[in-house]
Amino acid sequence: MYGMKHIEYQREVNKMYDVKLLNQNLEEFKRITEKLIYKLDKDEIENIDMLIEQREKIIDEIGKLNYEKEEFVSCGKALGLNALEKKLNNIYVSKKNDLYHEMQYNKEKIIANKNYVNNSQRRINFIDEKI
Repeated sequence: MYGMKHIEYQREVNKMYDVKLLNQNLEEFKRITEKLIYKLDKDEIENIDMLIEQREKIIDEIGKLNYEKEEFVSCGKALGLNALEKKLNNIYVSKKNDLYHEMQYNKEKIIANKNYVNNSQRRINFIDEKI
């Protein structure tokens, strides 16, 4: 009987430890997400890959922990992770759209430049034929 109680006690202690690690990991996830939002907002894209990798590592670590879904949701709400994720997603979509429009604009400029060069070349060829 003593062995079973000890095993149950050990499981409970391990679970409490995992919940503590869950909280710590989610706090770190929040900190990295805030840094990612700041960098995207300021167009400072040099270390974004590193921040994304750090977030992925934290997600992997959280996946190894033993916790209840309610504990995850409760901690996430307390840290405001849903709002942060929405903000990050909105900034990402906005920057992606801005980049797409910039690429379209540059593409149009390249096409216009090619047309100008081609027309100039035709005029030169025409003048050379007449001379």
